[in-house]
Amino acid sequence: MDGTDPASPWFTRSRIREITTEPGGRINVVRTDPECSRVNSHMPASADSSPMACMPVNRHPPGRIPLPGRTEVLPVNDWFNRPMVRTVTEQALVTSPSVIRTTECTCGDKDDAAPPACLGGR
Repeated sequence: MDGTDPASPWFTRSRIREITTEPGGRINVVRTDPECSRVNSHMPASADSSPMACMPVNRHPPGRIPLPGRTEVLPVNDWFNRPMVRTVTEQALVTSPSVIRTTECTCGDKDDAAPPACLGGR
């Protein structure tokens, strides 16, 4: 998450962007931009109930030292963005003309309302 004080290195996880299928097709996954930002003051009101695509975490960053007079290192309360799937495009590259199917993903109140291809980012 942006805007941590003191600044810490980004903690990133690689996400699947493209899959080449065995019969010669291609599947592309496009994810949403990060929704939460400390720098832009766009954060959930509470960690207990957040409708936004970010989640609270308690983490132990490398290099932290205990506070004076203590032996344990206290965790940092932080937020991680959840990259949600925006679109999934399936393309058959071996047919002429090329067949393309695009699934637009929207997140509603119920997970079962979203197409199955859209649930991979949760």
